[in-house]
Amino acid sequence: MSSIAIHALEGGNRSLILAPIVVARQITQKGVDEPPTTDKPIGEKPIEELMFRHQLPQLTNVIKTIGHKAIEQKDTDILYRCLDAFGWLGCSAIKTDNQEVGKVCLRALCQLGRESRAAKLECFYSKCALEPWQHAEQRIGWILTWLPKLAEEVQKNWMRSIVEAYSRLHGFDVTIKIEQRNDKPFFGIEISKTPHTCGYSDLDGNRTVDYSGVNFLKDLELY
Repeated sequence: MSSIAIHALEGGNRSLILAPIVVARQITQKGVDEPPTTDKPIGEKPIEELMFRHQLPQLTNVIKTIGHKAIEQKDTDILYRCLDAFGWLGCSAIKTDNQEVGKVCLRALCQLGRESRAAKLECFYSKCALEPWQHAEQRIGWILTWLPKLAEEVQKNWMRSIVEAYSRLHGFDVTIKIEQRNDKPFFGIEISKTPHTCGYSDLDGNRTVDYSGVNFLKDLELY
């Protein structure tokens, strides 16, 4: 599907471009809503069921690949559809506490947002003054609005991932405070002047990356 969409982008066939985005979103959505379950104890469950939550997020790679190509082709209309798909899937993931799918959606939104900003793209809609990276930020906000509906014990992990996505997108450390105003949650998002950095290490060494530079576009794992 990715190959078809890339070929269609280069040839301008809109229907062939949108179909893989829609299909990838729908099948991932089905996996989020109806994961396979059996009554067997953990030790007797089939490997397909045990691995399902870890493999499901990979289905979104089609959407992300199309998003990268849309930025390369400066097609912000198609990019917008990819951001929408990740926004909707991210909301579905947080509603069902599927953190695996939620993290890939947050990672894709901040990554595509950073790439579009580095490419200095404008929104395809002539009446919209927002830039594509700001539309990505909006969709991270969609996911955030579902956070208060989660059980308190699972909110912490989601908040950490959402804060990381905001911080990567802006390039500076972000803090989020949730308050109740008139019996409704209010989200206070503060962007500091401190460059957002992350440290990574493995057996061969370690490195600290700085997201404050708009041209740093390496797509690293989001935890």
